[in-house]
Amino acid sequence: MRNPFCRKCSLVIFIIAFGLISRIALAAQIGIRWDPNTEPDLAGYRVYYGTASGSYGSPIDVGNVTSYTLTGLSAGQLYFIAVTAHDTSNNQSGYSNEVSGAATDPMRIPLKAGWNLVSFPNLLQNTLVTDLLSSISGQYESVYSYKGCDTADPWKIYNPALPPYANDLQYVDRTTGIWIKMKQDTELNVSGTFSITTNIPLCNGSNMVSYTGSQAKPVVEALSSISGKYNKVYGYKATDPSDPWKIYDPSLPPYANDLTTLEPGFGYWINVGQNCTLSVNN
Repeated sequence: MRNPFCRKCSLVIFIIAFGLISRIALAAQIGIRWDPNTEPDLAGYRVYYGTASGSYGSPIDVGNVTSYTLTGLSAGQLYFIAVTAHDTSNNQSGYSNEVSGAATDPMRIPLKAGWNLVSFPNLLQNTLVTDLLSSISGQYESVYSYKGCDTADPWKIYNPALPPYANDLQYVDRTTGIWIKMKQDTELNVSGTFSITTNIPLCNGSNMVSYTGSQAKPVVEALSSISGKYNKVYGYKATDPSDPWKIYDPSLPPYANDLTTLEPGFGYWINVGQNCTLSVNN
C-alpha cells in the first residue's frame, strides 16, 4: 500500500489568548488530515505521535477517515505526527511524511441571549450545523448565513423546529459568518485547526464572512489584500448591548470608526465595490 500523505498546512496551529475568546482548562489538541488511499482492501488508518521527531508511542486506530483530532495534549507542547494505512489483512504501510504542530486549547466563543454574529475560523473541514452546535443543543432558536455570491437566494437558514426540507443551511465552513439567535447566555466550544492561508471570494455588494486569522489584527492590516476595494465593514458585539454595531469606513476619520480590529470567532459584513478575494494569512 502506498503511504498516505498528511497535509502540512493543516498542522499549522496557533494559540488563542486575547479579547473575548479565552483559553480554558480543557486538554489541548491538534487536528490533522491526510489524502485518502484508494486500495479496495483499505481498512483504515493509524495515527502515531510523540514529542520527539521519529519517536512515537502506541498508534491510535482511527478507522477509515481522513481527519482526526488528537486530544489530551499539553498546551504549547510541540508534537510530531505520522500516519499509516492498513488493509483488511492488517498489512500496514510505512509512515507518511512527518508533520509537527503545537497543541492548542479549543476555542470558546461567548454567546448572549438574542442575536450573535460569530464565525468558526479554525474548522478543519465543512461541518454539519447540528454537529458544530452540538455543545449548545437546545439553547438556540435559529441560525442564518448570508452568501453574497448567491444572488438568487443569499440567505440560508437552519431552525431545529422546522422540518428538514425547510432548512437550506446544512454545512458551515471556516469562511462564513453566522447569525445565531440564542435562548440564553452560554459558550460555544469549537475545535479545529487554523490554515496558513484562507482565500475568501467576495462578490460586489454585501458579504457576511469569517475573519480566519488566528490573532486579532487592525482592520486595515487584516483587509490589506482587498485594500481600496471595500467600502464599509460592520461587526456586531452582542456582549456590548448598549452599542453592539461597530463600523469601519475607510473614508471616515479614525475617530468616527469604532470597529478597530477583526477578531477570530466573530463574523463581519464587508461591502465591496467589485468582485475580489480576501486572503488572510497566519
